[in-house]
Amino acid sequence: MSVNMNKEVTENKAIEPLMELPSMKLIALGGGAHRHCMILNPAVDYKDMYRVIFFLPMTFTCDSSEMKSFHELYEDFKKENCQLIAVNSDNPLVNRRWLKKPAAFGGFQFGEDLKIPIICDHDLRLAKSLGAADTDKGIPRRAVYIVDWDGRFRHMSMMAHNICPSAKEVLRLARAFRELDLTGRVVTGVLEKKLTLDNFIEDDNKALEENTTPAEEKVNSQNED
Repeated sequence: MSVNMNKEVTENKAIEPLMELPSMKLIALGGGAHRHCMILNPAVDYKDMYRVIFFLPMTFTCDSSEMKSFHELYEDFKKENCQLIAVNSDNPLVNRRWLKKPAAFGGFQFGEDLKIPIICDHDLRLAKSLGAADTDKGIPRRAVYIVDWDGRFRHMSMMAHNICPSAKEVLRLARAFRELDLTGRVVTGVLEKKLTLDNFIEDDNKALEENTTPAEEKVNSQNED
């Protein structure tokens, strides 16, 4: 199945923070028991949501581990109003077979509904537009992008094909960027404690009640001595 819906992207594009996610229609394998094909435009279909786009470079054992790690945290990303999107250069038929293949042989062996759509970027148009294409090998590089609800890049990372990114770390970063947007306050994005405006108010009130800062406490202690 070949659908030419966009102008061809011939070379990698340099992406910088706060640049906009390009709009393009792509064939994707959707969720559900039948894993149907659909047309997906990440820049439009998930508008007003955070998006995590991660590329799988066909290193199947590593790809399987990465898909599972993100899928296990799917509900946590969903709570942050963040949509996960996987991308590889295979066609929908190959991806269907991969999802049914036993994990011991580099497959996903997914027995229930797949919640993460997989974009089939067979011509590397999306990978090239995000600077993630390995044009010599004809596959995408292993990369992760966090896009905010305005469609702007907030984080980009790229690594060796056989090294998987940490899904927990990506969740931490997405949560931190989102809370920064919501509160205007720079945070560390601690994963164990969900960061909300109520948390900030509680922490600030506690600091006001104590009426001292660590530096003031140190000065007071020195004066007493």
